[in-house]
Amino acid sequence: MKLSQGHEPIDLNDSKLVAIYTNDRVHGEICNTNGTVMLIKRVNSDGDSLCETGEKFKMTIDLS
Repeated sequence: MKLSQGHEPIDLNDSKLVAIYTNDRVHGEICNTNGTVMLIKRVNSDGDSLCETGEKFKMTIDLS
C-alpha cells in the first residue's frame, strides 16, 4: 500500500485501521473484533506507523 500523489499520511496503527472489502456479492469490514487477522509489514518506511509520501507497507489478510 502506498499513498496516491498529494494525499495526507495514513496512520496504520492496528488499533485505528479498518479495512473494507467490497465485490459484486459482499461488502464487509475487516478488523480484529470479528476474528480476522490483518498483518501490516513495513516495506519502505521511517519506522513509525504512518504511511507517508514515498513509503510502502504490505498488508496481508488471513480470512481462514
